[in-house]
Amino acid sequence: MFKEIADYLLNIDKEKASGLLVGNVGVSLFLYQVYRKTGQTEFEETADMMLNNILEKQTMLSSTNFRDGLAGIGWGIEYLLQNNYYEGDSEEILEDVDNVIFKSVYEARLPLLGVNEGLCGYLLYLNSRIKNTESSNSVAHRINCGLFKVLINKIDKIAPDHFQSLTKDIHFDLLWEFPALLVVLRQSLDLNLYNEKIINMVNQWMVYLGSYLPSMHCHRLSLLLALYSINTYIHSIEMEQHIKVLAYSIDFNKLKSEVDPYAINIMHGWPGVVCLLSMASQYLNADYPNYHLFDKTRCEILHQYLNGLEEQIDNLSKGISENKSISIGIVNGITGIGIIDLCYPEVMSVNSNK
Repeated sequence: MFKEIADYLLNIDKEKASGLLVGNVGVSLFLYQVYRKTGQTEFEETADMMLNNILEKQTMLSSTNFRDGLAGIGWGIEYLLQNNYYEGDSEEILEDVDNVIFKSVYEARLPLLGVNEGLCGYLLYLNSRIKNTESSNSVAHRINCGLFKVLINKIDKIAPDHFQSLTKDIHFDLLWEFPALLVVLRQSLDLNLYNEKIINMVNQWMVYLGSYLPSMHCHRLSLLLALYSINTYIHSIEMEQHIKVLAYSIDFNKLKSEVDPYAINIMHGWPGVVCLLSMASQYLNADYPNYHLFDKTRCEILHQYLNGLEEQIDNLSKGISENKSISIGIVNGITGIGIIDLCYPEVMSVNSNK
């Protein structure tokens, strides 16, 4: 399926947006991965052309967020450089992005928390920049490390207000801000820069999270996985107990009813839910409550919807699709589905992985 998606992306007008999650940086990242898998040079050539156009225009962008702005674009470029998809000096290429992100973090007065448009997106960018060991002795690296601590302190300041105002969740969101925050902070712990502060923050948040059950069962799964991820580092007994409570509380029939069969994306549609179910069956211990139902439910959802998706993708690649609303972004469109199918084929396998 990833090949049909890639072929389709070669032959359409690309998004006007340059961003990572909903624009051309995400598409180019996918095409580079397809080139490495297939060896077909047209994918690399198209990705090079797209990325070069983005680099020429990046200083003209007004948006700084992770979804469609400079933070996401910078993360994508850093990923491509670190994984040898693209050649260049990250210090030179991302100098302007570093400066803009520095200013944005310091000037954020009433900031949002999430990945798309909030502080977590900036933290993802800084995590990727600091992780680059080739620039660990540079001035930019030292500045980014200092900015990292400023950003963690800002998150610490505003997060409790967000936790206190938890509202009923009514739509599935793969990047729902509370699990996303925990996952990004788990990544930050690997940098070993401000770990005592981060661990203290998360332990304090358990006052809110330790008794919280999201309304949607797919969000219970999302929160479970995020807590499990960060607890592999923190080793909190209280957190482990709540992880098991969340696992026990999931009604898998209700979870299946929450799936939107018409959302052809990982952000709000069933492909995002099967990603979470696959992660649960892969990472959790077999003695967790309902463990056997994670992969079983994943297979059931795929049996119900995968054939329809493959037919739509096939029609797109042949130019006969009647669905004019399909987007091409990572989170809001078919590029994200292509990345999952290419890089994590077990997620989309209708055969049980257990």
